[in-house]
Amino acid sequence: SNGRIDYVLCWNNQPHIALEAKALHGNLLSARHTGFQYCWYNKIHFYIVTDGDIWELYDMTVQGGERLFHLQITQASHLGQAAYTLIRLHRACMPLSVQNPASVLSSGGIGQAATPVAAGAPVSLSTPSTVSPLSSTPTPTSNAISLESLRQQDYQVTGKRPPKRVVFPDKTSAPISTWKELLIETLKYLDRIQKLPPPPYSTRRKSKSWLYNTQPIQLSGRKMESPEKIPTAHGDIYVEAPESGSAEAICRSVYTLLTNVEENPNDVWVSLSG
Repeated sequence: SNGRIDYVLCWNNQPHIALEAKALHGNLLSARHTGFQYCWYNKIHFYIVTDGDIWELYDMTVQGGERLFHLQITQASHLGQAAYTLIRLHRACMPLSVQNPASVLSSGGIGQAATPVAAGAPVSLSTPSTVSPLSSTPTPTSNAISLESLRQQDYQVTGKRPPKRVVFPDKTSAPISTWKELLIETLKYLDRIQKLPPPPYSTRRKSKSWLYNTQPIQLSGRKMESPEKIPTAHGDIYVEAPESGSAEAICRSVYTLLTNVEENPNDVWVSLSG
């Protein structure tokens, strides 16, 4: 009833790490969802998902699952660094009292600027401070949660803890203090990567209102309430938060918008207050 997983690694005969191995370019989004549910159901502390190229490690003891690690081998500028990162990946999962997963991963430079290494230069495994493993996205904080995890939790956290910062897959981030600002920064991000759908746009086919329009006017003809003007490649657009700006409605709209343009909501992280 709770699905199956490819591998379960044990410590002292107790399940400790679940690992899902997909085919190259497989559906990692689906694998994350299945794996998260499996880990929560079976109380497994860590989850690794990979298609052989992309490798991700999640701490499932944190609400919503906290991503500790992300590596894409084919995007690595130096394969020695990528290999070193994968070799030391297992150390973060050992349940020793002297080790903390986040601190182990950060000790070799994860989340820091990579040290330049000349092509073909040897990589020393004995001096981790000189080698910075690669990461395609910033490491989220302990109070961060992905939009995919918010969706899985029915956006319950949105009404309790206001957002502080949003982190996007291109390593950019922005401070935010309201959920409407999450929507605005997401639109700016999609415009930067040239994936913003042309206006007018709605996340629902039968919706009676636009998410944004070229004029501060809704589909019904009424004026938008407190519209936000954003310059984009399509020209200026006007944004109105859906359903009176409720946190749940905004997060649903952002999630749907990202999936509609084939951006992974699991790679968009929101840091929460508290």
